[in-house]
Amino acid sequence: RLVTNVRDPTAGQVGCPYAQRCWMALELKGMPYEREEIDLRNKPEWFLRISPLGRVPALVTTDGRVVVESTVINEFLEDTTAADGGRTLLPADPWARAQQRVLVHRVDSRFVPAGFKYLCYGGDAEERAWQTELAFWDRALVECGGPFFGGAEMGLADVALAPFAERLEAALSV
Repeated sequence: RLVTNVRDPTAGQVGCPYAQRCWMALELKGMPYEREEIDLRNKPEWFLRISPLGRVPALVTTDGRVVVESTVINEFLEDTTAADGGRTLLPADPWARAQQRVLVHRVDSRFVPAGFKYLCYGGDAEERAWQTELAFWDRALVECGGPFFGGAEMGLADVALAPFAERLEAALSV
């Protein structure tokens, strides 16, 4: 069961990009799951017990164990489906797997901060940082052989980047 926030644009609530990462991974892997939406403005007590920081997403396994944090959830999904012979989002080669993980980390450590700083504060320095980050991702896609960062198929780096690229593109008209 994937616990995420309510998506209701008319009420000023949009889907969480971190939860979208997990939804994308589940869909790409073809894994059955149930989606449960909660109102983050009125978090149920049961949710605060399973996610003490009160953040989505949270993955509740069939045996009741809980995994939180989108990158950890997606790695967990990768580990469990790889063990069952299911669709993987990381390449088999250890070097290529490491490269994908570096890109996933960069989404959170560089892409998202640079984009949102530019969006929120503007300014020449923020614009340069944002343009530098976009140039990095353009080069990385070419180096990966495209059309995805995982090569011919979407991988974990694509799943990590897509929700934020979508939002920043819309907000910044990139």
